[in-house]
Amino acid sequence: MAASITIIFDKRTGTLERTMVAGVNSYHILAGFVLSESLLMLFGLSVSLGVAVIVFKIEIIGSLFLVFLLNIIIGVCGLSVGKS
Repeated sequence: MAASITIIFDKRTGTLERTMVAGVNSYHILAGFVLSESLLMLFGLSVSLGVAVIVFKIEIIGSLFLVFLLNIIIGVCGLSVGKS
């Protein structure tokens, strides 16, 4: 949802058109949106896991890498359908 709102806002303000006129490829624009949303998702995931482990004393049994990987896959799928 946030990614589509960002694209609509950029289109309304003319930022998207100015970027296209400047010669930036549409794939680069899309990659920028996906990268920024992914970084925000990873930050939110890190904060959530930190609060769960530190504040609520939840013990993570297993690979922390797999927890991040699974959440990244879920986030990319959610971003693909517009639910971020």
